[in-house]
Amino acid sequence: MKKTILIFFVFLASGIVVVAQGERLNFYINYQGLMAVDDFGGDWSGRYETRHFRLEFTGNVGEHAFYRIRHHLNFVPESAQTDNTTGATDFMYVGWRFNESHSVIFGKQGQAWGGFEYDENPLHVYRYCDLVNNMADVFTMGLTYAWRPSADHELQFQVTNTRGTHHEGFPFTYIVNWNGSMLDGLLYTRWSTGLQNVSRGNYSRLVTLGTKLDFGRVQWYVDYYGVRDDVDSHCIASDDLGSALGNVEYDSFVTKADWRFAPSWNIFFNGSYESVGVSGEDGPGRYRRALGYHAGLEYFPVKGEDMRVFVMYQGRKVGFKAATGLADFMTNRIEAGIMCRIKAF
Repeated sequence: MKKTILIFFVFLASGIVVVAQGERLNFYINYQGLMAVDDFGGDWSGRYETRHFRLEFTGNVGEHAFYRIRHHLNFVPESAQTDNTTGATDFMYVGWRFNESHSVIFGKQGQAWGGFEYDENPLHVYRYCDLVNNMADVFTMGLTYAWRPSADHELQFQVTNTRGTHHEGFPFTYIVNWNGSMLDGLLYTRWSTGLQNVSRGNYSRLVTLGTKLDFGRVQWYVDYYGVRDDVDSHCIASDDLGSALGNVEYDSFVTKADWRFAPSWNIFFNGSYESVGVSGEDGPGRYRRALGYHAGLEYFPVKGEDMRVFVMYQGRKVGFKAATGLADFMTNRIEAGIMCRIKAF
């Protein structure tokens, strides 16, 4: 199956490139492969793995129309999705740019939840925080209107399907997103708020505040993700406590710093603190706290290309309230590998 998909995309790209002119077609290969050594409770194991292998097509048609397609070649979804697309496809949309200030896109797209970790190309993320890692179905069919009141600010108004829902009515997600640049490119924002209808009469509310400082060779961001679920749509609490739950609260703080200390070298540090609570008469309150941290070194062997060789250490500690009867645990992981985003044409 994977070989058939690969042959199809190569054939499609080969055919289109003959007639493509200018910016009508851009073809990217997104790849990350690594060797990992894991420790879970003192039990070490190692393996090679392909974390990402995505083909991506983007382009402009005339002065106003544009499109984007991105598809996994190393991911097989468990089932078809409710919007008649496969979970292996991230993007499959077309857009229309009315002018520099106004545009719309329609099709399969990423929900505009904001935050710098969430908004990053997945290729460049070594490990998401627990909450973002459990925001499983963020690529879905929908409509987005983007308004740029100035060159430094963009507001997005988005309505998409709420993935994984099959109830009657209108299982939609409504998001308002602000991407800003201030102080001559020193301060950036990725802020958003949204409401998801996850089942009849039940909602998930999410606020994201992502703020970044860019000093050139040094960049640092802090994200906050806050979720209030009428029913547990992110499933961390339900998996921990063994039943479907309501009135679940998630709070996650994520920070990352990058230091490009030499033209071909970058060092990074990442940390997260997350808590989960279940309110109500039968809820244990704030029962789970997780601390994540990882750091690594990246080498860029080809000048001007998004290709990097990396080595990275990652640790994670999860603690539970004693009344839950759950055991605390800790994991460690060491990775070495290569990632690249190659513009084939």
